[in-house]
Amino acid sequence: MKVVGEFYPWEKGSSIIGADYLGEGFQEKTGMDYSDLLIVSTNETLNEESFNKYRSESPGETMIMHHIKNKDMMAAFSDPATIVGSDAFPFIDENGMPLPWDAPYETALGHPRGAGTSGKMLRLTRETGAITLMDAVARMSYLPARFIEDMVPDMRQRGRVQPGMIADITVFDPATVTENSDYEVGKNALPTTGIPYVIVNGTLVVRDSKVLEDVFPGQPIRNPVLD
Repeated sequence: MKVVGEFYPWEKGSSIIGADYLGEGFQEKTGMDYSDLLIVSTNETLNEESFNKYRSESPGETMIMHHIKNKDMMAAFSDPATIVGSDAFPFIDENGMPLPWDAPYETALGHPRGAGTSGKMLRLTRETGAITLMDAVARMSYLPARFIEDMVPDMRQRGRVQPGMIADITVFDPATVTENSDYEVGKNALPTTGIPYVIVNGTLVVRDSKVLEDVFPGQPIRNPVLD
């Protein structure tokens, strides 16, 4: 079987408060405690009472959990066998509802990995020198595409800059690109800077660091539907 390790460059993760691994004895199993859990919609750090209440009454609430040690994250970052994934949840508003695509960035609540994973990966590459820039780019594009292309043939045309491939291209400045998203409310979805142009399927969707409106060139990536 094909197996790959995937990580994101953050020390906190996100899931729902009703996740199975937060069942009885989760502290010993995960190394976390109630105070390591935060409800996204309310920015509330949990205690035993509120934890049990959310688990019982609102198990689908999105939460952020502090469960990754920096040394472990950096070990994954430096390991050439890993690929990068954001594992992103959709951003929500203060009522826990999905946001329209053009909502102000400052109003979005959620894990900053949904907005800043690639920018943080590139910044850490520049600042630590632990991996090369080409390695970082490959682990965010070509290697994930190659991993699933046997099962999803559309991916054979993605993750490469070659004639005949789909022109999905991110133009960034390696000297300045950086994430701006953070765990602080109001900063969860701030966009990465240092990316002046993004091209999707040969069409500009970001120009001069501004997202263009009413431009939808993306195509679905899927296998044929089987009868």
